[in-house]
Amino acid sequence: MKAYAIFCCLFLVVSSNISAKTTSIIPTPFESSPQSTLPTSKDIALYLQKIVKKSPEATLVQLGKSAGDRPIYGVRLSKDPQFLKNGLADPNKLTGSKWEIYEYAQ
Repeated sequence: MKAYAIFCCLFLVVSSNISAKTTSIIPTPFESSPQSTLPTSKDIALYLQKIVKKSPEATLVQLGKSAGDRPIYGVRLSKDPQFLKNGLADPNKLTGSKWEIYEYAQ
């Protein structure tokens, strides 16, 4: 249940950030549902695929499988095409823990 709650929060944050950047806003599966029921994993996967098709700064990645053997997807966001392709950051960029070390050294 905890993992589902984290996934839902991540889903809402990602969808709001990407939706703001696309030319037309794609309604979330929850907004599209006539009874406002919770979306299924298939609904979420289809929604994420629609977002990725609209944004050149997004790629769909499979994070793993659920206990029910369904794929769990996430969206990788970046302006760096190399990172979008393979998920590896540019070693010459100051990111992640390198930035934290830099901040504390100042």
